[in-house]
Amino acid sequence: MNILTQGFIRGLEGFITAKSDLDRLKHMPQRVEDGRLVNFKGHKLTAKIDGLEDFVIMDADKVNDAKRFTSALLGTYLEGFSKLQGVEDDESATTENNEPTLEDLLLDAVEAGDKKEVRNICKQLKEQWFALDDDVVEDAIDDIKDCVADKDVKAVEDILDSLGTTNDKEPEQQVEVKKSAPELVKEIVKEETQTNDDDLEDLLLDIQDAIKDEDVEDVELLLKELGEEHPRYKEFSISLATLKGEDAVIEPEKNEDDEIDDIIADLEDAIKENDIDGENGAKVILEELKELVGEDDEDYIKFNKIVNPTTNRRSRRERRGK
Repeated sequence: MNILTQGFIRGLEGFITAKSDLDRLKHMPQRVEDGRLVNFKGHKLTAKIDGLEDFVIMDADKVNDAKRFTSALLGTYLEGFSKLQGVEDDESATTENNEPTLEDLLLDAVEAGDKKEVRNICKQLKEQWFALDDDVVEDAIDDIKDCVADKDVKAVEDILDSLGTTNDKEPEQQVEVKKSAPELVKEIVKEETQTNDDDLEDLLLDIQDAIKDEDVEDVELLLKELGEEHPRYKEFSISLATLKGEDAVIEPEKNEDDEIDDIIADLEDAIKENDIDGENGAKVILEELKELVGEDDEDYIKFNKIVNPTTNRRSRRERRGK
C-alpha cells in the first residue's frame, strides 16, 4: 500500500466524524470490492489496494434510505469501518519500519499540490509540536501552506528540519489507543464543540486567505467544506462570485412559516416511518413545533393526538372526572 493511500484511509474516519452530515456519509466507503473502496453511491474511491479483502462495511440501504444523521447510524458505520482499519493495520504491522510519518505524508501532499490534505496534516503536526513556541509553529505552518502552490518540497523539508521531527517525541506520546465505535461516538459528542471550534477557525482563515489570493478553485473547495448552513457562507459566496466575475445569487432568508412547514414535513415523515420515540423521532420533532407555535396551535394539537394518543385519552378521562 503506498503512502498516499495509507494517509487517505487514516483520514476517512476523521472526515466522517468531523461533521454530522448524511450526504457526507454517503460519499464514505461502503464496501471493499476487488480490493477497491466503493462508496454508498456505488462509485470507486481508489485503485486496487493490495491486502484489502472484499467485505461490506455497512448495508448501503441503511444509509441511502436514512432521513437523518443519528449517533446510532454513525456508531453502526464506525463498527464496520473498524474492519477496514483492522485490515490496514495488519498490513502496516508487517512493514513497521516503513511506516510513514506525518512529515512523509506532508511532503507527498505538497508534491501533489493537494492543499486540503496539507491543511489536514498541518493540523495534526500542530498538535505534535505542542512543546514549541506557538508563534514559531504558526509561522512554520503558514510558510508550508505557501509552498503548496509551487509544489516546493525542498522548502518544506527545510522548514521541518528547522523544527525537528515528530520522532523526537516520547514513545508514550506516539501510541494511538484504538477505541471501539461506541466509545468513539461518546467522545465525539463530548469533545465536538471544542474540536469543531478550532477546526472552524482554521477553515475560516483558509477561506479568507484563498479569497485574498484570488484562488477560485481553492475557495470553491473550502466553501463546500464549510457548508451552506454556516452564517458566513453567503458572505464568502458573494466574494467567490466577484472573483469569478459573476452576479451573486442571494437566497431569501427563511421566515418562520417556512421553518414551521419544514418541521411539519419532518414530523409527517417520522410518523410515516413509525419513528415515535427515537433520538430524532416524532416526539422530539413535536417539541420543536411546540416551541415555535405553542400548544394551542391547531397543527400542534392535531399531531399531538397522533404522537401521544395515550396522554390525550387520559386527559379526556380526567376532564370527565371533573
